[in-house]
Amino acid sequence: MKPFWQTITMRRLCLSVAMVMLGVIAIFGCGFSINPPQSAASSRPKPVAANVPAPQPAPSSIRSVKHIHPHAAIEDKQQRFDWIYPIPTAWPDGDNVQWQAINSQGVLQVGLPYPNVSWGIHGPTSTWGQGQSLGQQGLLLHSPERWVMLSGSELISFDPPASHVEGVTNLGQSLFAIHQFERSDPKLPFGGGASHRSPFCPDMLYDPYEMWQAPADIVPRDFFQEGLIVVSRGSKFGYADRQGQLVIEPIYENALHFSNGLAAVMLNGSWGYIDATGTMRIEPRFAEAHPFDEGIAMVLGNGQAQRYLIDIDGNKLRNVEDGSYGLMHEGLAPSRLDGKYGFVNPEGEWSVQPAFRYIGAFQDGIAFVIHTDSNLSGIIDRTGNLLRPLPDLAKSTYFHGNLAWVEIKDGPTGYLHRDGLWIWQLPRTSHIQ
Repeated sequence: MKPFWQTITMRRLCLSVAMVMLGVIAIFGCGFSINPPQSAASSRPKPVAANVPAPQPAPSSIRSVKHIHPHAAIEDKQQRFDWIYPIPTAWPDGDNVQWQAINSQGVLQVGLPYPNVSWGIHGPTSTWGQGQSLGQQGLLLHSPERWVMLSGSELISFDPPASHVEGVTNLGQSLFAIHQFERSDPKLPFGGGASHRSPFCPDMLYDPYEMWQAPADIVPRDFFQEGLIVVSRGSKFGYADRQGQLVIEPIYENALHFSNGLAAVMLNGSWGYIDATGTMRIEPRFAEAHPFDEGIAMVLGNGQAQRYLIDIDGNKLRNVEDGSYGLMHEGLAPSRLDGKYGFVNPEGEWSVQPAFRYIGAFQDGIAFVIHTDSNLSGIIDRTGNLLRPLPDLAKSTYFHGNLAWVEIKDGPTGYLHRDGLWIWQLPRTSHIQ
């Protein structure tokens, strides 16, 4: 059995995720590429519109899974959300792959392999295209017979809490959404018709620390960002903390995660921005709205055809062209010129000259790139200086914690540390050349 995030079902699910996320594109799934190699993830430079149809209805109520055996909760809360990394027994895209797990030092955390791994959604932006299973704050491995939850210092093994589980999504901070389908064909795709469900419409929740105490009609609909998560009650959206306590009442028709202290929300058919107290900081007047980055966001005004940038007060800065400008991360946005990609600053000036076939978003001042000269591929800084050459780079994720999943064509594949050392590599016999 393939892991949840690699099944055909998951790939179809990804389409709904991209709509639910409403405005995010990801590195190697968030970055830009020009005819990337087949092993590299593909992407689209055009931002995802935020004026998508309303998200599919969530269950009217949701139950939390309680442990059916005693266990000792971790006293050190910081360790509860340490990064854990699943390792595949074979090429992740292949058949019959199974999963174990290591910590950030490469120490094996669970010996027996499991056929499924929880799907995580962490990173500067969080979308389906960047191998998000590869690095999570808390990790869940599962089979029809046994489930295992791992944190920085604890392993909890327990009987499956549900039958016909289609998959498990890690919403961050070790809160897991379980997707269960009571139907004869458990592989029925998420997408399409009445069966459409997104990963943010869980059938039940698993919280190993029993912190989530929300009422049954409060349903998580996104991932934790800046300490809050989008939730719904009926058809309305609001925000809750890790304990499930409502911080902002569900009164909105749609909502995005917080970034830079603001979140885009839909009210009366238009998008605006609220702060963490629920105060409307930028009045709803947009057909599209995307998350802020360093005080700048991309929007589309109602009745307008031209996207543009605004500041934290909602003032218009400048227009941006469709297809040539991506969402900004750390003050730099991917952009295209003459078929090559680089990065521009908020004023539209080139900070990194266009010379790349593929670029990913900046994170902590660095970004993965695939150069038109494969020998110049690797990790660059904000000026375009090549910090760490990775010739023949084919694919990478963000750094989750201190590790990123990196694939080198006809070379090593596995977890690379920020300092450039390989922490774990997929055995050569597992490679598909």
